[in-house]
Amino acid sequence: MKNRWIQGALMAVLLAGAVWVIWTNVIAKADPVAVGRPAPDFMAELLDGSTVTLSDFKGRPVLINFWATYCPYCIDEMPAIESVYQKFRDDGFVVIGVNTGESAVAIQGYVRRTGVTYPVALDPGMKIAKRYRVYDLPRSIFVAPDGTIAVDHVGPMTADMAERFYAKAITGR
Repeated sequence: MKNRWIQGALMAVLLAGAVWVIWTNVIAKADPVAVGRPAPDFMAELLDGSTVTLSDFKGRPVLINFWATYCPYCIDEMPAIESVYQKFRDDGFVVIGVNTGESAVAIQGYVRRTGVTYPVALDPGMKIAKRYRVYDLPRSIFVAPDGTIAVDHVGPMTADMAERFYAKAITGR
C-alpha cells in the first residue's frame, strides 16, 4: 500500500515536471497572436492547387478568415466577406479563407454555393489554426499593410463590420 502511494506521488511529480518543461520551453516562448503584434507567416495550398504565403502580401491589407463547413455562422458570413472583397480588391485588399481541417472535396460545394471568389486555403492538419490559436469559429484577423494584426474578431461578421475592420487595418483607427 505504501509503495503505491510513493509510486503515485512520484508519477505526479514527474508529470508536473514535464508540464513545466513544455510550458517554459515551448508554449511560453511562442509569440502571442494579438492586436499590434506581427501576424505569423504561413504557407498553404489553395483550393485551386496553387499555394499562398502571407508574407507575399506585405504592404497590402489582408483578411485571414478561419472557417469550417460545420459552422453555420461561417457559411452565413461568407457572402458578406465576398462583397467587401469585391468592393476593395482593386485597392489591394486580400482575403484568404482558411478552412480548418477539412478536405478540398468536402468544401468545394460550400465555396460554390456561397459565391466565394477569394482564395480558399486548406489547413487539413490545422497547423495554421494552431499557430493563430484558433479555438472558436468563425475568426477573422485583419492584417495591416505593415504586417501587424489590426483586428482580431471572433464570431460572424456583417458586410458593415468587415468594412469597418478593413478601414481600421488601413488607417489604424
